[in-house]
Amino acid sequence: MKKWVKQLMMGMAVVVGLLVIGFGSPVNAQAKKDSHLPSRTITYQIVTTSPTYRQAWTDALKQWGKLHVVRFVPTTETATVQLGTFTSKNKKNVFKTDQRTTYTQTGVFSTYKLDMNRRVIKKADTPKMANKAIGIFLGLQPTSKKANSILSPRKKAPAKPTRLDKQHLQKLYKNVAY
Repeated sequence: MKKWVKQLMMGMAVVVGLLVIGFGSPVNAQAKKDSHLPSRTITYQIVTTSPTYRQAWTDALKQWGKLHVVRFVPTTETATVQLGTFTSKNKKNVFKTDQRTTYTQTGVFSTYKLDMNRRVIKKADTPKMANKAIGIFLGLQPTSKKANSILSPRKKAPAKPTRLDKQHLQKLYKNVAY
């Protein structure tokens, strides 16, 4: 009888351990519980006139699109996200975001505005910062310094989305239709 109880306790400990490992994985840590976007197809508009920032936004959208989790589509009409720039001397304001919700007869429609601060971001860092901004917009959260993610706070963080970022996006957009 005692041996049976020990085996039962060991089995329960293994199950609990596997559950803890599964719920505590880095993929679960970075991805939010639900996506804030209703579709994997995201319409966008680049509203800056600066060629440097326009190119940075374009390249960032292409790099995130190469992961084949979400699809970015340019539009001239009302876009899901508008990408631009702003100017502020406050060094804490690297990005500025704004969300507007419109209620119509067909449903609720949210639009987002995402801007980079021209005074804070160096031109050489513009592509990397645009990639980070898109990652945050998609719903990813900063990771630990050890994780190989574009949102890692370390100085030598990758400039492009990584395999770990793709895993996080896949988890985040798992139940979202195109």
